[in-house]
Amino acid sequence: MRRLWVVLGMSLLFGLVAAQDGASVSVSDTSELGSFLTDAEGRTLYLFVDDAQAVGDLEPMSSGVRPEAAQCLDDCLVNWPPFLAQDGAVTIATDAEGQVDTELLYVADVDGRQQVVYNGWPLYYFAADTQPGDTAGQGVGDRWFVVSPEGEMIQGVAGGGAGMEGEQEDAMEEPAAPETPDTPAAPETPDTPDMETPETPGAPGDEEPGMDEPATPGMDEPTTPGEGEDDMDGAGPGGDTPANPAEDEAEDSAGM
Repeated sequence: MRRLWVVLGMSLLFGLVAAQDGASVSVSDTSELGSFLTDAEGRTLYLFVDDAQAVGDLEPMSSGVRPEAAQCLDDCLVNWPPFLAQDGAVTIATDAEGQVDTELLYVADVDGRQQVVYNGWPLYYFAADTQPGDTAGQGVGDRWFVVSPEGEMIQGVAGGGAGMEGEQEDAMEEPAAPETPDTPAAPETPDTPDMETPETPGAPGDEEPGMDEPATPGMDEPTTPGEGEDDMDGAGPGGDTPANPAEDEAEDSAGM
């Protein structure tokens, strides 16, 4: 798949180079980016900056390449074909006259190729821009930007061409494999209700309910005959000493 993208990119590159025999610069504009440079067919042109945050106020340039520009080599040139001038000349499109500064537009030797330069910035196409007016390369890697007619990079809304920012990137990124859907989490096991262990009944005699031993019905001990009675001196019933008949008769005889 990668090899196919490389072949397509190279074919696009050669097609662009063939169309650049008479390199000409024009201007397009959008509400998001304002006015920016294109070729005569309306294809967007980009600059490649080494560090966008380090670029301050720039002095105008009418020859050479400014030091803030980054090099685009090897695979980078597949993604970002250079805007070349095969005959070493570049012109301004009729509809852009008065907008493009002739002092800032020229051709320079860039890494051995005759490339169109504007205010010290070598100009490039983006392979993913398939139609005039496309700006998919805008803001890629925070290093690729469209160029204003004043020769400055326009840092505006990104065009969505992320992943092709420089010479170390592959020609085209292969589509990412679809994400594997997350496996649904297993349902939670409901909590087991607490179950109290029944107490083991105590052994007989352990903390049994108190039971008063039944009282033995009270029984007075039998009274021993004679205990508690008045001395009876051997008297018979009524307490009197039984009469002796013989003694009574003797008393009677004496009295007589």
